[in-house]
Amino acid sequence: MNMSKELETDWLPKLQVRYSRRNREGKSRMLDEICEDYEYERKYAIKLLCGGLPPSSGRSIPDRSHSMS
Repeated sequence: MNMSKELETDWLPKLQVRYSRRNREGKSRMLDEICEDYEYERKYAIKLLCGGLPPSSGRSIPDRSHSMS
């Protein structure tokens, strides 16, 4: 079962708060439940519950259209 967008927007912030307040054992138990219920990989569930990846630093990719001949 995949998490729907509605469920993600409604429940994810609440789950993130609950996750942040738990100790190590509680976090592990919560991760086990989420991975079992939604068939997520453990690392993906951790990223979701910790707030995801930080936004990009704004650095642009260098322009490779010019050759150095």
